[in-house]
Amino acid sequence: MEICQSIATNILKSVWSESYPPLHSLIQAATTSSVLRLLRYPYSPLEGQILASDHTDIGLITLIPRFHSWSEGGLQVLDRVDGEFKDFSCPQSNVDCSMIVLVGEQLSYLTDWRYPPIRHRVISFSGGPSISRYSAPFLLRLPPEFIIHSPLQDGAEPLPIRKISNRTFPVLSSIQSLQLKSAAQLTHKLKNFMTL
Repeated sequence: MEICQSIATNILKSVWSESYPPLHSLIQAATTSSVLRLLRYPYSPLEGQILASDHTDIGLITLIPRFHSWSEGGLQVLDRVDGEFKDFSCPQSNVDCSMIVLVGEQLSYLTDWRYPPIRHRVISFSGGPSISRYSAPFLLRLPPEFIIHSPLQDGAEPLPIRKISNRTFPVLSSIQSLQLKSAAQLTHKLKNFMTL
C-alpha cells in the first residue's frame, strides 16, 4: 500500500499547479481514506458481458497494477471522440504497461476539469483462460468530510468532497470485493479471498 501511495503522490506532484489547493494537505487527508481493493470478476463464457457498468472513479487517482494472467482483457475506456468504449491497450506497442492510471472525479474538480475523469467499464473476455478475472486497484481519495475550495471558480462556496459525487461504485452483484486499509490486512485476508 505504501508503494501505491508513493506512486500516486508522485503523479499528483507532476500535474499540480500553484493555482490549485495546497497539495500537502490533500495528500495528508488522502492517506487516511485511500484503500486497496481486491476484486474478483467470476468467469463468464459469454464474451462482452458487462461485469462492472460504465463509471468514473470518485477519488483523486486510481492505480491498477496488471497481473498478466489474472487481469488480461476486459477493461474498456470511453473514447471521448466517437463515444464508443474501446479495449484498453498500451499506447505504444514496445512499452510494458505494468500499471494503469485513471483520473478520478475529485482530481477533476480540484483542477477545474483540466484532467477529466476516465469513464470505464469491465466486460467478460473470452480470449484468455477459463478463470476468474482479478484486479487490485489502489484508490487515492479524499475522505467524504474533507472541505475543498474550487481554485478557479471565484466566489464558489467551500464544498465537502462528498458533494462532488454522492453515488456508489456500480457493479453487478456477482463481483466479490475485499477492501484493505493496510498491508497487515492483506496477508490475513488474501488467502481466503483467492479461494472463493
